[in-house]
Amino acid sequence: MLTLTPEGSIDIQRRLGADLIYQFDECTAYHDDRDYTALSMERSHRWGDRCLAEFERGHDGRQALYGIIQGGVYEDLRAQSCAYIRDRPFFGTAVGGCLGGNEDEMREVVGWCMSQVHPERPVHLLGIGRIRDVFAFVREGIDTFDCVSPTRIARHGWALMKGVPEERINLRNAGFRDDPEPLDPSLGIAASRDFSKAYIHHLLKAGEMLGTQLVAQHNVAVINKLMREVREGIRTDTLEAIEKSWILG
Repeated sequence: MLTLTPEGSIDIQRRLGADLIYQFDECTAYHDDRDYTALSMERSHRWGDRCLAEFERGHDGRQALYGIIQGGVYEDLRAQSCAYIRDRPFFGTAVGGCLGGNEDEMREVVGWCMSQVHPERPVHLLGIGRIRDVFAFVREGIDTFDCVSPTRIARHGWALMKGVPEERINLRNAGFRDDPEPLDPSLGIAASRDFSKAYIHHLLKAGEMLGTQLVAQHNVAVINKLMREVREGIRTDTLEAIEKSWILG
């Protein structure tokens, strides 16, 4: 049996050397009722206090700890969790837990949190990474994101692309069998520049691991490019125009 504690979580993250690390928490599911969600949130708060104490014991200035807002889809619980995170010496705030069952609920839940977070701390949105969601939540005040989607969809041959329907193309489709063009030479990485769509299509159809590796590297590069352009759009007040260049429809 493997036991992971708040203290153990901080120790692992410390040894990994990540710049930004997160408290130990429980992410409740959409089907969890209010009573369980409340108990889980309180547990995560207790774990948060233990994480802060462990973090301070070994803090050398090279890492920063985020607290995570819980509370599921219940507005009063979200308010309680926002107050907990706001009142403790976390470096940053992360919005986590269940964010609802659809886009409308997700935006509502994030909105509840953003109206109550510490105004002088960076805010991270956990587990959200679609291109259209990045634009939507940057406008709500979210600073950073994380999501497994770019690498997960790569396993199925989906390549993220700027300015295409649904934000991506399926390289397994027969239409790419003879396509000599690379994915996107402007990204400046070998995966996007030095291999044709036809070759990647072949790799995927043949079950060669290199195919998914190339698409995964490309997808991460696309997200990095997206965030560079988002930052520039904020700086120059051109975010709307940049969004239109990325998203069709």
